[in-house]
Amino acid sequence: MDSETLYNLEHPPTLLHGIMISMKSMSQKLQNDIHGISAILCNYGFVQTKGRNQQRWVKSLYYEDDVDRLVTVTVHKNGRVDMYVNCSSHPVNYFEFRDILKFIEGSIMFLGPFGSQRVVEFGEAKDFRNVRMSGCNELSLRVFMNHWFRIYNKERLGVTRMEQHIKCDVPVSVLLDLFERMFLPVGNGFNNNTEGMFQ
Repeated sequence: MDSETLYNLEHPPTLLHGIMISMKSMSQKLQNDIHGISAILCNYGFVQTKGRNQQRWVKSLYYEDDVDRLVTVTVHKNGRVDMYVNCSSHPVNYFEFRDILKFIEGSIMFLGPFGSQRVVEFGEAKDFRNVRMSGCNELSLRVFMNHWFRIYNKERLGVTRMEQHIKCDVPVSVLLDLFERMFLPVGNGFNNNTEGMFQ
């Protein structure tokens, strides 16, 4: 059964968007001078932010598959590296998420071992094509302080989206295992979800 058939049955697949990944860089505390990490970051195309957030460097990457997906990498002076995958208009499935991780790893491996990365936030969504909201534009429910659920019309895509955002702090390898169970049918024979990477 393909995705088009699932949509026609109004049982669309669960997809991921708004993914935030954090890791510690090789240096626990970065040095903001020409002899420190700032010169290296500039050589790799990072731009130091101005004003109040002067102690961080930002770079935008574009992962190309069927669309260009924006990945923003932020390096903080305390050594934390945040990677945000913005794919709200084109949510990703399990396999696409895994491929994006490999792309990010290759792009920032100079910052240190990628094995320390952790997912700290992600959203999951189902996009329905024919849902009657009966005059209601949006319904939101905050279950916990950092966990909320929302139903709304995403007019740009012409769908009704049911999504939830979850704050967490788990290794990427653990979340990949969870996503594999969510997205793939039982008994699919796919046992090694990371192919030796991200261990």
